[in-house]
Amino acid sequence: MAFKADLHTHTTHSDGWLTVESLLRRAVLQQIDVLSITDHDTVSGFVEAEMVNTKYGLKLVPGIELSAQYNDYEVHVLGYYFDTKNEQINEYTETLKIDRLQRCNRIVDKLRDEGVDISVEEVMDECKGDIIGRPHIAKALIKKKIAKNFSHAFRSFLGNNAASYEKKYFISPADAVQMIHNAGGIAVLAHPGHFDDDTLSIILQEKFDAIEAIHPSHSTPQQQKLIEISKKMGIPYSGGSDFHGGNATDRGYIGLYFLDKKEFTAIESLKKM
Repeated sequence: MAFKADLHTHTTHSDGWLTVESLLRRAVLQQIDVLSITDHDTVSGFVEAEMVNTKYGLKLVPGIELSAQYNDYEVHVLGYYFDTKNEQINEYTETLKIDRLQRCNRIVDKLRDEGVDISVEEVMDECKGDIIGRPHIAKALIKKKIAKNFSHAFRSFLGNNAASYEKKYFISPADAVQMIHNAGGIAVLAHPGHFDDDTLSIILQEKFDAIEAIHPSHSTPQQQKLIEISKKMGIPYSGGSDFHGGNATDRGYIGLYFLDKKEFTAIESLKKM
């Protein structure tokens, strides 16, 4: 039976559709051996997973996906094998919790100014975890039949070019990498296939320990190119499904995107704890 390590998944603790236990159950059904819950800007999903995993027996890797920004590019930094009780990370995630709620209020106010009948309470009903974001607003819009689906919600109401758009707080890629390193973890550049060559080259000047090559948004040529970049840099490549659940076609499918035993061992060998 093939070994499968999925190092990129999400739950209702951030913008995923499945609870932690539902994700673990799905991972077992898809014959995943190693799983990392990498919720956006929170470790609470992993903490819950540790408590319920006695039923499932998966090997769990501590994970998080930090949001950073370089110029106009949003840069996601995956952290693994760090101390989930690290004071700096937990203070930062608490700050983001407040910032995301304030951002949600501003977006809802703008939508209401445009005649969209939606309330913060309706959005909060869609948020089951720590971090509230645009996907939760999209869910509320879909439930009220204001938007047909996620694509429509973002295209017409929530996207970066929409009238209701509000920027969220970002740190730099360098700060995200340093925060993970300070907590004893390893830092991986997430789904970099959408960067042009020059931008990718600049971002990779930070002290990344690995690069995510296997990802549902990467074509086969992109994946191979990223693997070659990792080889030239002398660092391993990582990967996973970026599974969120639901029907979003660009969010992967757990069991289809994973690392094999050799690839995972190369990542695991980097851990400092």
